[in-house]
Amino acid sequence: MVQTARPFAPTWRQMLEFALSAGWTQGRRWYRGEMLLRQLLGFGETGSIDQLPDPALAIRGLRDLYQRWVNDCLTDEEDNVAGFAHFLANDVGAPLRLDNLRSFDGASNAGRYTMA
Repeated sequence: MVQTARPFAPTWRQMLEFALSAGWTQGRRWYRGEMLLRQLLGFGETGSIDQLPDPALAIRGLRDLYQRWVNDCLTDEEDNVAGFAHFLANDVGAPLRLDNLRSFDGASNAGRYTMA
């Protein structure tokens, strides 16, 4: 069977745009929404992302959506903080590292969470 190869990054962007707008982090099962968003953002999937033809380009192309997630979801929810920190520490997260280390600092200063 012959399959046509479509670039994954545009599809990934559409999935993230939908997920970030869906309000999954609200309501009784907010924690499931948070988990789904982390998975869609690639937290814990850096090995798969690294298989893309140009992973750094793909991540840079999603920079605005990662920033949106940081603004909306990077709170004292420790799974979000740990997942994002691990993602940034990995080579795949390098294109976002400096901008988002500042986000950690800004969120900490705003009292959104503290790092022990």
